[in-house]
Amino acid sequence: MAKAIFRIDAQLAGTYRAVVAADSPLGWWRLGEQSGVTVAADASGNAHSGTYTGGITLEQTGMGADADRAALLNGTTGYVDMGHVAAFAFTGAFSVEAWIKTTEPTSRAI
Repeated sequence: MAKAIFRIDAQLAGTYRAVVAADSPLGWWRLGEQSGVTVAADASGNAHSGTYTGGITLEQTGMGADADRAALLNGTTGYVDMGHVAAFAFTGAFSVEAWIKTTEPTSRAI
């Protein structure tokens, strides 16, 4: 059975950005680029940027009080193409974190 682990660490108190950065992610895409930009920048510092593809609208309202914007994927053709990144060829356990706002809350669809 999978279990969720929640950590509250006084040293990591601060912004969401600081907390994520402190975990040294392999890749981190905030999806907050300005309209017209085609590259989804990797904020991890590991240079794993992707390409916006299909139905995506940039500069949407982000989460909470975060000043960064968000990307709206249209649910059919919108995605970020990462290409083939050897560093993402996992052979063991790994974690994925995402903030997702669905337009179908009653069907629990993502």
